[in-house]
Amino acid sequence: MLDNSGQKIDNPSGQLSHTRPASRDSSTVKSPAVERHLIRTRTAEARSRPKAQGKHMGCPPSLTPAEQKEAIRRRARGATLQELARSYNVSRATISRLGA
Repeated sequence: MLDNSGQKIDNPSGQLSHTRPASRDSSTVKSPAVERHLIRTRTAEARSRPKAQGKHMGCPPSLTPAEQKEAIRRRARGATLQELARSYNVSRATISRLGA
């Protein structure tokens, strides 16, 4: 059967059927708090798998291990955070985290 616009309709009566999967059942509507909890749980599970395999999470380091050692050595000799940050093209915060 076709509707007024010429598209085929499955329900010849044209009325909304509450037994069809497209209709919203009030038991499937979740509160925002429940949705956040589900998202948080799925995200935590997805992050735990790579972490268990020893994979690094997050952005790659801005400095190589050799550059980090050199920056720590130069900082101990009196170079300022700003000088080191400019020479490695990173932020002062990146250099300051090396000593921590």
